[in-house]
Amino acid sequence: MLFSYNWLQSYFLKKLPKPEKLAELLTMHSFEIEGIKKIGNDYAIDIDVLANRVADCCGHIGIARECAAFLNYKLQIPNHKQITNSKSQIINSDVKDCLKIENKEPKMCPRYTVAIIENVKVEQSPKWIQERLRVCGLRSINNIVDAVNYVMLETGQPLHVFDFDKITAKGCKKIIVRKAKTEERIMSLDDKEYKLDKDVLVIADNDDVLAIAGIKGGKKAEIDKNTKTIILEAANFEPIVIRKTRQKLNLQTDASFRFEHNLDPNLTELSINRAIDLIRQTMTCRCRTSATSGIIDVYPKKVLPRKIKLDLHYMEKLLGAKIPEKQIKEILKSLGFKFQVLPPQPRQGGARGGTKFQVEVPTFRGDVSIQEDLIEEIARIYGYDKIPLVLPQGILIPPEKNYEIFWKNVIKNILKEIGFSEVYNYSFISPKQADNPSLSPFCHCEGAPQGDRSNLIEVQNPVSNEQKYMRPSLMPNLLGNIEQNLKNFDSVKMFEMGRVYKKNKQGVEEKTMLGGIITVKDSDEGFYEMKGIIDLLFNKLGISDIRYDNYEKESR
Repeated sequence: MLFSYNWLQSYFLKKLPKPEKLAELLTMHSFEIEGIKKIGNDYAIDIDVLANRVADCCGHIGIARECAAFLNYKLQIPNHKQITNSKSQIINSDVKDCLKIENKEPKMCPRYTVAIIENVKVEQSPKWIQERLRVCGLRSINNIVDAVNYVMLETGQPLHVFDFDKITAKGCKKIIVRKAKTEERIMSLDDKEYKLDKDVLVIADNDDVLAIAGIKGGKKAEIDKNTKTIILEAANFEPIVIRKTRQKLNLQTDASFRFEHNLDPNLTELSINRAIDLIRQTMTCRCRTSATSGIIDVYPKKVLPRKIKLDLHYMEKLLGAKIPEKQIKEILKSLGFKFQVLPPQPRQGGARGGTKFQVEVPTFRGDVSIQEDLIEEIARIYGYDKIPLVLPQGILIPPEKNYEIFWKNVIKNILKEIGFSEVYNYSFISPKQADNPSLSPFCHCEGAPQGDRSNLIEVQNPVSNEQKYMRPSLMPNLLGNIEQNLKNFDSVKMFEMGRVYKKNKQGVEEKTMLGGIITVKDSDEGFYEMKGIIDLLFNKLGISDIRYDNYEKESR
């Protein structure tokens, strides 16, 4: 966004640093600077305002507030009369006689404020307004349009102007905030026609659409040299509605960009009064109105400031630096935050607690919602470069050793070193395996009749029939592995470590088992080879006093 250096200077009695130095300070405390360009006697500063700060920093007042905070300057915002903060729609009976506002979509348009100004004279703007608009990338049109553009660049609030006499009416004129009708069309100010639908929010009179809400004005009520009475609009629109309409119509404007970033509804009050005063200043003749007598404000649900507690002890702990309390107060005040010091609360043990603030966040700072947001605001204005680099302190506690995993890995490494290959099988067996007589010693209890599966745990929702039972032993699947591998190899050594599942009196017994299998030509040699492998395994594990049961030769 482009900002005028001279414009920013107008908010301060003290001299601002030179543009290059100001750009450096803004980069350190607020936003990066894309570039600086000299235009006449002024400088255009291109500031990359972050998305979460567009709502309060898309105008010169917002950037000036940032400058006031880190420069410790007093901000001089132009003083304007305030309109009545009332829930009633009509403030003055004289206005009620000539204009009514009907807001049919209060959720899409939370606030709609208008002012009627009579006896205006459309002419050329003063040179100082033209120059400031030019620095910010806008061309001068006339004093009325330039005034509302100026206010948008100053406050961030887009405004629009309608020619009062061009609004269609039967009796009292009416402005309606509503959804567009299907196939309804509007001719915009740049002579382009747009087809609307029921999802588009519009501003209309009794007959036609006057403007696409928050995006573009229409040709019908355009200001021209013959305009004598104007309706000045300052409204607030729901960001998502504006974004969807902008995407649908492929129409992005300065106004839509600002409304999409959730502007403060309370900004309409400042903006419309500023516009009234500015229009007065830009005319060679005087218009008949005042800051209250010609204003209608439709604001059914007022947005109030939120309140956040700020714990200075927690802030010091979070930042790793102690910022003086006096400086914290100055920073909060300069950013527009109101606060009060809360009475100290006793901690556990009777000790007094640290200082705490009750901070009232202004409605234009919608990005500040929690205590950490406040701490970030204080830290960046204080200066991140002033916060000392301190390594975090903490005690590194070694994780508790998992001996089950440790010994599993030891066993796997021992078997791997003596030529075994590890296999991983599913933890299931099929009915065919369960009924196989040669696998009966592994699958069934001793003495169980053939075909009895009562000791097996059946899966309630098996993936397939091959995975119907939980495995009671590792051997059925290992034997299947051997059978497949002997098709390609003459000798095979395999092992598996996994869980097996058996029924007992308490329910289901689940334990980890190790199973190994080798292929040999002679069973006696195979026994002694396996015995040697087991002796080696136990020896490396430090297990002694091994006893073997009597070996019974059995062909399987």
